[in-house]
Amino acid sequence: MEIYKLEKLRLDYEVGFKEAVFAELISPGKVLPISGSWGYSEDRPIVIEKDHAAVNPFLPFDYVGFQHWIAQKRVEQELIIYRQRGSDPIKVKCYLKESKLIKKKNRIFEYLVFAFFARHKKFDIVYRYNPEYWFDITSIHSNPSIFCVTNT
Repeated sequence: MEIYKLEKLRLDYEVGFKEAVFAELISPGKVLPISGSWGYSEDRPIVIEKDHAAVNPFLPFDYVGFQHWIAQKRVEQELIIYRQRGSDPIKVKCYLKESKLIKKKNRIFEYLVFAFFARHKKFDIVYRYNPEYWFDITSIHSNPSIFCVTNT
């Protein structure tokens, strides 16, 4: 079995992540509680908006599960767009490799690194990919000034 490590793939379109990708993936009329960019850097994070109209304020908000769902959707787009003709990776598996909370200028970021593995349909090949994600999760915490995270 051959293992190929994919380098960093970037789909930094001019439009935001939500507009570019999720408009095609969710039902008409539904919205997602995110804004911002593609999450490739601290300067262009995916912003999770806990107070968005799509979030029921009476139910717990599983933002960690939501982050994992977003990561899966972004990596699917990266692997689909960057794959070579005739290569169809299947059985994508995802594992959280690294997680850091970072407080900077009254904002709270969550930096995540995932390990994705995709097996090729026709050949005995596995693709390995470790994308990084920056999420601005300031809205999740009501008072970021008392939240204990790494200051940078």
